[in-house]
Amino acid sequence: EALRERVQAGEHPVSAGFVTPYPPGFPVLVPGQIITAEVLDFMAVLHTREIHGYDARRGYRILQG
Repeated sequence: EALRERVQAGEHPVSAGFVTPYPPGFPVLVPGQIITAEVLDFMAVLHTREIHGYDARRGYRILQG
């Protein structure tokens, strides 16, 4: 995954929106939050029906800097 490679290379991508797994419905990422390896690891093991704010084809929305 390109985003994980960027994080491992020392970049600090920033979330452009909320990412909320449902259930339980609590945001994992909020706008302006740095996306870390820990966040990506957590998201990779979730077993939820849907994740609002994440597109499986396009990935996470990040701010371009």
